Amino acid sequence: MAYLDDLNLPQFPSDAACEAAQINLPTLKNWISRKPPAVFVADDERVQVGERTSFRFTLRRVLQIAVVAELVRFRIGPSDAAWMAAEFTDSQKDFEDRRPGELFKKDFTVLVVSSSQLSSLVNASAQTSWRLLPKLSLNPSSSSNIIVNLNHIDMRVRVSLGLPIWAREGVI
Repeated sequence: MAYLDDLNLPQFPSDAACEAAQINLPTLKNWISRKPPAVFVADDERVQVGERTSFRFTLRRVLQIAVVAELVRFRIGPSDAAWMAAEFTDSQKDFEDRRPGELFKKDFTVLVVSSSQLSSLVNASAQTSWRLLPKLSLNPSSSSNIIVNLNHIDMRVRVSLGLPIWAREGVI
């Protein structure tokens, strides 16, 4: 099926979301049914089929699932990982040049995780030293951080779903 490159259009079935996020269907179901959930499913992403509910996820939601999967690999709990991923997929905060779920127009979009419940989104150039990224995060005194390259996750998800990959100035 040919999908549209639209962050907010519910169109991706669960199996496509799982493939893009590199997880299995039982994991996705577990994350959706958790309290608190590890996937923030909007009402328009739930489709009632008889007595069953199926899902048509937006691209933003598939990206969130992929980021959660990446953070879980680093032993961040799924619910905490969901909030960290939402920093990218569902929050705009003070960034005027980026909508929720979009990469920054230039350079790298990086999620810096300082603890199991502390993360920040950073727009980092290729010249930014890895030593500076923690100083740009919320906890500069932390001795270790997880740095998630969201450009790479965005590209992996888009390739899996057959969507275009957009070039970013400053990304090599």
